[in-house]
Amino acid sequence: MGRSGPTRWRLLIAAGVVLAAAAVVAPVRWSVSAHATSSTGSTYVPAAAPARVLDTRAAGQTRLPVDGTLTLQVPGVPVGATAVVLNVTAVAPTAGGFLTVYPHGTSRPSTSNVDFSPNQTTANLVMVPAANGSVDIFSAHSSTDVVVDFEGYYEPATGSSDTFTPLQTPGRILDTRSGLGIPGAKGPLGPNSQLVLQVSSPSAGIPDNAAAVVLNLTATGPTDASYLTAYATGTTRPATSNVNFGPGQSVANLTVVPVSHGQITIWNNVGTTDVVADIFGYYTQGAGSTFTTVTPMRVLNTLDGTGTNGVAPLGESTVNVPVASVLGAPPNITAVLLHVAVVNPTADSFLTIYPSGPAQPDTSNINFSPGQIISNSAIVPVGSDGKITFWNHHGAVDIVADVSGYFTAPPSS
Repeated sequence: MGRSGPTRWRLLIAAGVVLAAAAVVAPVRWSVSAHATSSTGSTYVPAAAPARVLDTRAAGQTRLPVDGTLTLQVPGVPVGATAVVLNVTAVAPTAGGFLTVYPHGTSRPSTSNVDFSPNQTTANLVMVPAANGSVDIFSAHSSTDVVVDFEGYYEPATGSSDTFTPLQTPGRILDTRSGLGIPGAKGPLGPNSQLVLQVSSPSAGIPDNAAAVVLNLTATGPTDASYLTAYATGTTRPATSNVNFGPGQSVANLTVVPVSHGQITIWNNVGTTDVVADIFGYYTQGAGSTFTTVTPMRVLNTLDGTGTNGVAPLGESTVNVPVASVLGAPPNITAVLLHVAVVNPTADSFLTIYPSGPAQPDTSNINFSPGQIISNSAIVPVGSDGKITFWNHHGAVDIVADVSGYFTAPPSS
């Protein structure tokens, strides 16, 4: 969500958060910000093991200055890859601002990928085209440390990589507050503790051979600044993080998690926290949807009326937003990749984003507190009318949403 000129935003100062220890750190170089490229028909290759590829706090690295840009060459991305999947975290920013991640050597888009308040450590999942595995990261209005974890990449469709199947009815599969998903183990996740979550389920429509799942992972009611790491059960825990949070916060982040024998593991670093997981789809070999990146396109902005019938925050109600027609997407579109930011919330609340038409699911995409600016990515199935629905649980909030890609089903024979 790009910003310029005066705004009516109020910033919430949040506690800093300690992240996972650095692993592999790639060199970066400073550059001058230079049109986003696009890719079509791409399938997914999860990283053999998620890995930390940048941490500006590490020795020999440099904090990203105000309005500065760094170039990151992501290791492990082959020539010809169309996009990379990264978890990007802003750590201890000095002011309210945002990070924009885009293909190296292209014009910087007027959108954002990670939105943050002063001193607030914030992570977001980013799927972005990569120029030979290289991306630029720009910090607007604030100096900040940046941490990047590599989750996987997209490549031109092949029979050996994975397609995506969105769930028309996303569902909640874990809630430690009620014991959902962990029978007999109700209660928060403790320090240096983990839980094993069964994600494959015939009733939920997730097959046993799923290679990875798309989850919205939420930490709620934490006692300390900490982070969650999600990874394939039975593998070594990576030195990466998926959700970063401060004490008392409810923080969500979209994650793409590799699956082993239908299971994933979720680990908490310090303190205790309840954990909620909502599932939105899965990757597997077969005739699922392929991914197409687009130059980020704004589809909703309640601050200026884009995608709505007027300039007004969303109250305790819904708004249907056309996405297929705006994108000029083909009729076989199945889901869109969104970056969603909330501004000026008046109450503790959350947004649920879902395909227009079906009943509202018992899931959430972004959690927020009064006065907070925060963002999250979302992969949302598209209704038969080409629209998606935003619902605000409580109070009123302004919403800005950009589409940076979409998924399409195979052409019917």
